[in-house]
Amino acid sequence: DPETGYQYSQFTHYYRKFRKNKGLSMVQHHKPGERGYVDFAGRTLGWTDQRTGEVHEAQIFVGALGYSHYLFAFAVASQNSGDWITCNRSWLEHLGGAPSIITSDNLKAAVIKPGAEPVLNRTYREFADHYGIGLLPARSRKPKDKSKVENGVRLINRWAIVKLKNRTFFSLAEINAALQECVDYINNRIRPQWKATRRDLFQQFDLPALLPLPAEPFVYAEWFENIRVRNSYHVRLHEHGYSVPHELVGEFVSARVTQTTVEIFRNASRVASHERSFVPNEYTTDIRHCPEPPRAYLEHQDRTSVV
Repeated sequence: DPETGYQYSQFTHYYRKFRKNKGLSMVQHHKPGERGYVDFAGRTLGWTDQRTGEVHEAQIFVGALGYSHYLFAFAVASQNSGDWITCNRSWLEHLGGAPSIITSDNLKAAVIKPGAEPVLNRTYREFADHYGIGLLPARSRKPKDKSKVENGVRLINRWAIVKLKNRTFFSLAEINAALQECVDYINNRIRPQWKATRRDLFQQFDLPALLPLPAEPFVYAEWFENIRVRNSYHVRLHEHGYSVPHELVGEFVSARVTQTTVEIFRNASRVASHERSFVPNEYTTDIRHCPEPPRAYLEHQDRTSVV
């Protein structure tokens, strides 16, 4: 536009000024023990099942502390919720404490719906509550929100994954033993700008400031939402049926499943609790959940079997 447009020299002047401002970056200040950052590395390591000969790809979890940059890496089979919790729990046990805040990426095992008010995965929220940790996920497409673990991932890729990619492993345990050696090398290197190692800074500053771990580790539980109660007053979980009070037929309930128990909730109130069964296509029934005629029949069957 000849009437209102810039001449080329003036345009380049303002454009250089714009680019200079776009390159600005805020310095993040970290207090000892306050912030931890977690993510999965993009690269994987293969391992071979000796029984079947099948090759699996191990996902590599990376944890980093904000103050000391102390790193941790752990191999698991997948990025699902159970393995994500295993990684986070192993990281805290390795540290011997917990940071006050954890910043993660927006994978489904951590965040169901990202945004200004992210919806957290229910199991991950329970995990954080168990350890007294605040969760602050990174914003979508804002890698600088978790720059500490982004840098940690680059180091793990360079000094561990690339170094180990040509080795043959036969289990996740073998991969984790090799990873530990590589991560120890990174944590024990003296950084010139600090005149100290990551381990030195961790032991001197971060470790005393971490939250103490509870006496019992977190027990992983899988949540199932919006389950409709069938006419048989049972809900089906992992191919097994569990009873609920017959008055709830047609209602929607949620269930919390661990390795040992199944708990069923209606409007945040627990309505049933069962020992978990791994027998498929069978039913676990609490006689108190039955309507009166079937209850009388079942009680009669119990008395008959005793006699």
